[in-house]
Amino acid sequence: MPKNRVIIVEDDKNISKLVKYNFEKDGYDCTVVYNGEKAIETIGSEPFDLAIVDIMLPGVDGLEVCRAINRRMLRRKR
Repeated sequence: MPKNRVIIVEDDKNISKLVKYNFEKDGYDCTVVYNGEKAIETIGSEPFDLAIVDIMLPGVDGLEVCRAINRRMLRRKR
């Protein structure tokens, strides 16, 4: 059975390591990115089951990342 995939979008490396550790401990396959631009790019090219997104990111903030995810999901439904 394939593992569920999680993308973690967090610019603080210590926090991202902690979140990744806990999800991987429970059997998830995790990808970590450190800014909003990379998150939008990665989410556009790879499927994920869950996104953990920090709101206060440098450049593109977490709310804009969530909007991009939402737009992508709406396009897939059509």
